[in-house]
Amino acid sequence: ETLEQAVKADPSRASLWLNLAAALRSLNRIDDEIEARDKALALEPRNLRALLQAASLQAMQCRTRASASTYRRALHAAPPRVAPP
Repeated sequence: ETLEQAVKADPSRASLWLNLAAALRSLNRIDDEIEARDKALALEPRNLRALLQAASLQAMQCRTRASASTYRRALHAAPPRVAPP
């Protein structure tokens, strides 16, 4: 609830949307997680954390090709000298 209030107060912060998405995943509210994460990606299309969250969920859903594609996007979005997790 607090994260939802924070997002309403400042919907232009991708980090808040990503924190909300992570909390929603832990509550198994996958559709809501996707919506929150997509809002973060709309604000910051090359956000490494958002791309990794997206790829992880796609892998959990057995969407192998989509997951591989999203992981590839994440690798291209990573700043130089950042080792992939």
